[in-house]
Amino acid sequence: MFRRLFVIGTTFVILVLTSAACTPESPTDAAPPETATVSEPPTPSATPEPTATPEPPTSITILGLEDGDTVTLTEGVLGPEALVTVEATGLVYDDRVYLQADGLVMAMERNSQALPTFTTELPWWPWHGNGDYELLINLCLADFGCYSTSERLTVTVADFPAGTPTIRDRFISLYQQNFDITLTAPAVSRYVKPWDDVVDDTRWVSVAYIGDMLYRIDLFDDGTTSVIGRPLNHMDLSGWMPICRPTGDYQFLVIFVDYGNTGLTQEDVLSVLDMAAAEYNQVFMDLSVAQGLDSPILHVETTGAYVTPPPQHGDVFPGARIEELTGYDPDAFDIIVQVDMDANMTFSQTFGAVGFGGTGCWDTERSAGIDIYFPIRNREDLMDEPLLGSVFDHEFSHCMGWEHAWPNGDASVAEQFVVDWQHNATFPTMLFGWEDMDGDGIVEILDPDPYGMTGE
Repeated sequence: MFRRLFVIGTTFVILVLTSAACTPESPTDAAPPETATVSEPPTPSATPEPTATPEPPTSITILGLEDGDTVTLTEGVLGPEALVTVEATGLVYDDRVYLQADGLVMAMERNSQALPTFTTELPWWPWHGNGDYELLINLCLADFGCYSTSERLTVTVADFPAGTPTIRDRFISLYQQNFDITLTAPAVSRYVKPWDDVVDDTRWVSVAYIGDMLYRIDLFDDGTTSVIGRPLNHMDLSGWMPICRPTGDYQFLVIFVDYGNTGLTQEDVLSVLDMAAAEYNQVFMDLSVAQGLDSPILHVETTGAYVTPPPQHGDVFPGARIEELTGYDPDAFDIIVQVDMDANMTFSQTFGAVGFGGTGCWDTERSAGIDIYFPIRNREDLMDEPLLGSVFDHEFSHCMGWEHAWPNGDASVAEQFVVDWQHNATFPTMLFGWEDMDGDGIVEILDPDPYGMTGE
């Protein structure tokens, strides 16, 4: 057995063949590997913004509204709402048109009939009450990715009924009712289901990282809610396995298990781990600098281990055998990753999904041996963008609480997925608390009174 130690500043990066894991919806679902399920990779139309400014052969127009108009509201399930009519030409089959209102995605329609002139009505909600709202049209095109168009205008909401709760007001009340927490500036975002076969339904999402707990509230378009509290960096009596608070310095043990059929060596995989570590720590530093910070919100150090032959084909390591097989004490690490070097993807075939992720930062003896699992079949899987865009982006985000229905970045339409197959790291910066929501100059994850919290 060959072992080699790397202690590298990095964000967690491992390359994945398909996209990633979902966190469980109830404590009873929390036993690994059920802590995570994996979907197929996003289709090309889901690719976030390309690096070059696209010039697609399309035109798009908002009909019936001019800049400065006052909009007419109607009463809906979630309160007052309005409609915007959009006309687009030059779209092809399944191209998507999104509407944004004051930075949040509101609705989407797909050109499912490949109409040469596509006209649709998109609903939106004045989510913070009366005032001005910038309406912006985004496109997601098969050949150009997702991007913001120049079709935008500012409208005024003047007749939001007094005493009627806004979407933001609803979340403030839900935090108070369910968690006895008073937040005056909760993070508010909206997720729009991109395809019919996606499991997660369209919803409003609010997340709050407060102390050693993560609180999540979903508000669906039919008025129903889903409310969950999860422990951060510790086990509690709720039955949830722990996840990591998205700030601090974390230690990773990345175990490469060589089935001997990929043509890769231990030097190949450990050198990529080195590269990925450096690259993603730079990403975390850049995101932190963008918020006016001098030091990174998040930093990861990685230790690489190499095991061959596999002690048991088609399985993940139990916690009790990690030290025996690698020589490292698993309790010394916050997150443990197993990467099978296996052209046949043996475990994935029996598990029914490519990989998983969703636990970490245990403060007690591990009931789960592996927090993240991922296979690589060949050198292309090792070196291609999906590898760098999955473990350290997608699966690591799951280990900090992220779910597929959490919008990424600042919750704009072009940032709905953590995995960016163009090798541009994306993270849910707003929902991770990496932005200042309450205007006190401190990002929420570092704020002693986050989200404008008052009282005890």
